[in-house]
Amino acid sequence: METMNDTSDELYTDNVFQINQKLSNFSLLSSFLVIIIIRYWSFILTFLKNKLSIFIPMSKEEVLLKENNEEVQSLISERNKLLIKDDFSQYMKIERKIVKLELKKKEILEKMNGISNNSYVVNICLLIE
Repeated sequence: METMNDTSDELYTDNVFQINQKLSNFSLLSSFLVIIIIRYWSFILTFLKNKLSIFIPMSKEEVLLKENNEEVQSLISERNKLLIKDDFSQYMKIERKIVKLELKKKEILEKMNGISNNSYVVNICLLIE
């Protein structure tokens, strides 16, 4: 009868292999960096898009959207200066313009949903490598 105090050498006598035994430090570091990049890719992509946006020409839809937003902001500030009691017709005229611009903005955003803006950033990142 064997006792429970036997050494583990008797249980397994073949060679034991370690996965990272022959990897260089560079390989370990690069694999670690790949894991970090994969884990935080969305944050990295957003950061690169913000920083490299000056090199990416704006599409026609983006230009329209920017102009639309600027016009809406100016109309909102103009509307806020008016009191609805004092000048109801002017207030409502500005309000209707804002509503029309918001609808136009919604249409532009729906068009842009089909276009992936991330593809530009990915292409730039590939060129940098």
